[in-house]
Amino acid sequence: MWIHGGAWIAGSKEGISNFLRVIAGEGYTTIAVEYGTGYGTAYPVPVEQVNDALGWLVAHAAELGIDPDRIVLAGDSAGAQIAAQVANLTTDRGYAEQLGIVARLRPEDIKGVMLLSGPMTSRASSSTVPTDGSCAPCSGPIRAYVISCRMNGSAWPPSPNM
Repeated sequence: MWIHGGAWIAGSKEGISNFLRVIAGEGYTTIAVEYGTGYGTAYPVPVEQVNDALGWLVAHAAELGIDPDRIVLAGDSAGAQIAAQVANLTTDRGYAEQLGIVARLRPEDIKGVMLLSGPMTSRASSSTVPTDGSCAPCSGPIRAYVISCRMNGSAWPPSPNM
């Protein structure tokens, strides 16, 4: 699932449709999700909307031809920040409680996260970030690729671990 950017006030899933067609051409199922933007949408509404969309996709996976065991969250800019928050609230129930959001997926449902130029800080979670690619309490490793020139002075190429 790709979550579009737009500084939380603009952008749309249509704006990334050509990019998703390229990814789909490589054999991946691609899904773009829309979320509320603009000054009338209060935080954490976009996070709730994406979380709910994921729950709906998993519940309807068979009829949509989606493999619910291979979910990767991705996004650019504001969408990357939203994707990171949904991944975090899914894998860290304490964080979900802080936001007042019930995760629609289990931690093991998310197989990867790809974040492109999102505003991030490594101090956003109450969890510690592992260095071995695993993510407790997940049953298996989650690979997170953070691609940004601005994130904590990171060097290129990004590490496969957050």
